[in-house]
Amino acid sequence: MEKYKLHKHEIWFQIGNYKAHAKHFRVAIAGIFVVMSFILTKQFDDMVSYANLNRSYVMIAVMFGITTAVYYFVYDVIESQCAVMLLSARMSMLEKIINEGVGERVLLWETLFSPRFWSVGGAPGAANPSLYAAFYEFILVSVASIVLPAYFYIQLWTNSNSNEIVFRGVLALAILYSVGSAAICIYVATYVTTRLRVKSQEIMYSMLKD
Repeated sequence: MEKYKLHKHEIWFQIGNYKAHAKHFRVAIAGIFVVMSFILTKQFDDMVSYANLNRSYVMIAVMFGITTAVYYFVYDVIESQCAVMLLSARMSMLEKIINEGVGERVLLWETLFSPRFWSVGGAPGAANPSLYAAFYEFILVSVASIVLPAYFYIQLWTNSNSNEIVFRGVLALAILYSVGSAAICIYVATYVTTRLRVKSQEIMYSMLKD
C-alpha cells in the first residue's frame, strides 16, 4: 500500500510537470508567431540586406529553426505525458494486486474509472476536456510547424529558377525535414495517448514473469 501511495504522489508531480511544460509550450508558440510576423516586415528585409545575406537561405534557416523548436517543445510535453501513462499503468497493476489480496475491489481509480473518464470519447455523460485542449493545441502546432513553413517554402520554390539546383536541393531537404518531423510527431503522440498505457502494462507483466 505504501508503494501505491508513493506512485500516487509521483503521478501528481508528473501531472503538475506536464501542465508546466504545456504552459511553456504555448508561450513558445506565441513567440514563434511573433518571429514569423517579423519575417514579413520590411525591417527583416533591411536587416538581411545590411548583413549582406541571401534572403532565401536565411528564410530556410529560420523555418528549419522554427520546426526544430516547435517539435522540441511538443516532445517535451509528450515526455511528461508518457511518464504519467507509465505510472498509471503501474498503479493499475498495484490496484489489481491489492484488490486480489483483500478479496474486494477497494481501489478502482486506475483500473476502472480513469481509463473510462480519460479515454478519447470520455465516459457517457462526462466529456473529456483534454480532448478539446489537444484539438486546439494540434491547430497551433499545425499552423506554426506546417501551414506557415509550407507557405514560405512554396513562395521560395516558385520564385526560384529551375537551374538553381543547389538551392532547390536545400529547400527540398528542408521540406522533407518539416514533413517528416510532423509525421513522426503525430505517430508518437497518438501512440502515447491511445496505446502506451495498455502496452506498458503488457510489458511490465512480461518482465515480472521473467
